[in-house]
Amino acid sequence: MPVQTLTAPLTEGMEIPNVPASSWQDEYGLVTASGDRLPSDACWQRTEVWNVCPADMNVVAQYVDYHPSSHYWPIQLIETGIVLALAAVALYAAFRVLRARHRVERSTDRDRSRGRGPDTAPPPIPVRHVVVTGHSDALATLTQ
Repeated sequence: MPVQTLTAPLTEGMEIPNVPASSWQDEYGLVTASGDRLPSDACWQRTEVWNVCPADMNVVAQYVDYHPSSHYWPIQLIETGIVLALAAVALYAAFRVLRARHRVERSTDRDRSRGRGPDTAPPPIPVRHVVVTGHSDALATLTQ
């Protein structure tokens, strides 16, 4: 939304021109004879006095850029749209990343179940065989 500009003659004390109370002030400063804009403290940087501007600066007026109260809701809607668009992009990216990770995990699990991959088979467990000869009170021997 374009700002509106108020200009006023440079006065002693460099009071900011009166903008409506319900407006949103954006920027203020000084205007030279050629129409260039200077920061509000340009004179102070040279003289260290707020109400004195050197003649070589050719300061003739001061300005204020502001948004009137009628810009409030359009600005809010524009900002809300930007935030919602960024949230939608972030959500889309999150789903893409999670979906890609889920596919990798599923394919790895599938490969392991089919006997593919480096760590598919568990290490062999040593088995001890019990050989019983005779009746229940017979001597049992363990062999490997």
